[in-house]
Amino acid sequence: MTRTNKAGNHTPLHLGSRGATLRAVTSVMIVAVCSTFLTGCWSARELNRSALIAGVGFDRQGDLYKMTVQIVQPQKLQPNNRGQTQRAVFESEQTGHSIFNVIRLFPEHATRKLFWSHCRIFVIGSDMAKEGVTQTLNWFYRNQELRPLSYVAVSSTTAASIMYTKTHLEAVPAYDIADDIETMTDTSRAPVVRLKDFMQMTSSPEHAAYAPLIDGMRVKGTAVFLHDKLVGTLNGDESRGLVCLNNQVRSGDITFSAVEDSKDTAEKDFMSLEIIHSNTRKTVQFGGRLPKVVYQIYCVADIADDPSPTGHTEADIQKIEQRAAARIVETSSACITKVKSYDADVIGAGEAIHRANPRTWNQLASQWDALFPNLPTEVLASVRIRHEGLIQARK
Repeated sequence: MTRTNKAGNHTPLHLGSRGATLRAVTSVMIVAVCSTFLTGCWSARELNRSALIAGVGFDRQGDLYKMTVQIVQPQKLQPNNRGQTQRAVFESEQTGHSIFNVIRLFPEHATRKLFWSHCRIFVIGSDMAKEGVTQTLNWFYRNQELRPLSYVAVSSTTAASIMYTKTHLEAVPAYDIADDIETMTDTSRAPVVRLKDFMQMTSSPEHAAYAPLIDGMRVKGTAVFLHDKLVGTLNGDESRGLVCLNNQVRSGDITFSAVEDSKDTAEKDFMSLEIIHSNTRKTVQFGGRLPKVVYQIYCVADIADDPSPTGHTEADIQKIEQRAAARIVETSSACITKVKSYDADVIGAGEAIHRANPRTWNQLASQWDALFPNLPTEVLASVRIRHEGLIQARK
């Protein structure tokens, strides 16, 4: 279709341009109308109507579940006139027939709905851990509001006693415990376990579960689980061996006697090496009734603390490396001996066999708890000292 102008020229008539303009105006009006109903977040939670959970403790009280929570009081997080921060939490506890039942009963005492996104740690009492923990943590692992990166730990006594303990380092005691667990990545004295890791370990047929053991607000060792029940603990040296065997060493120290073959503990001088890099490789040797799992540990370190005021010769460095390697083998072997007595494969032996030969693992899997204590294992360690600092030999 065309139209004729005054000069007699014919020009095409574009009917679509007017329709496009009308559609654009209509779209703008629809957006403007809809935006009036979207002025806030659909899932908003008012701070003054929520109880912010910092940490949770689980215990048994007869046939009931007992849950103790630390609820943050934000108004107390501000320092006082002397620059000191008050204890900014209050504790509340409740009992019920299931964890979800307990959670639903909490608002009757706290007068607010529990808000879980700020929860950093779950502490399980020793008595409850011996009965099983999967059912206890199941709701939290399923809950979309909670972060699966929260830490899991076991109390040497009751979890409630940990929740009620005061601390001078943090206004929120639960966060103080979480910070102490985080420092384990720098010291490698105990494993760092998060909720998602713990739940995966308890459900894995290849690997038993473990978690840091808390005593007096501080990590003192490792709790060992068979399936989801607490069966024993590891002390400090055995815990370091566990971290090393599972290739979780990021930093830390190797401390041993600087005097070779010294039997007098009081007269021993100790030397410490700072771990710069560590790697553990698991290899499996087949051929016997049971496979043999070999742990090959390689470590690079610097001399951090040395009672000798002078430098060392190359022969001296080799002897130091050998004593450091022997110390690694000692702690790792102690860990293997202890966990075998618990029938709990927390050192990843079954996982290594499964990865090396799935068919062999399928034959062993159904009886792995009974076979693991008799599993042949070997620990090999090698340490290389990168440098010994700025100390120079005397002239």
